[in-house]
Amino acid sequence: MEGNGNERELNATATASAGRPNSAARRAERIEEYLQDSLEKVDPLQANLGAGAADLMHIRSKLAESLKAELGAGQVTLDEYRKDFAPAVSSLLLLDRHIVSYARLSHDLKRIESSQGKGLHRHGERADRGEGS
Repeated sequence: MEGNGNERELNATATASAGRPNSAARRAERIEEYLQDSLEKVDPLQANLGAGAADLMHIRSKLAESLKAELGAGQVTLDEYRKDFAPAVSSLLLLDRHIVSYARLSHDLKRIESSQGKGLHRHGERADRGEGS
């Protein structure tokens, strides 16, 4: 029964079981981990891209948890879904697209940096600027 599984998932989100953090808490920890890892980066652009992505991940997580709790609270009519939930789901999808964009940009920057050897220094100066003309 899918309904029972979904209810159990919502209950697991609301409370921790067997001394383990619930999924919302684990997700928040992982987002914080990602944020801290990002802020450790030497390149300010990489650091801020990661921090921005972490902010979006945090907002997305809170919105999703709120929606799941609201949906789990009772029956939602089609009109209520259209009026209240559809825009929120659209916001979740938009946040997902932006998070993916941040991740792609970060990945591309890492790839460019590694292909250049030493990569970029502060203010976009190339590490090997003495080479070539």
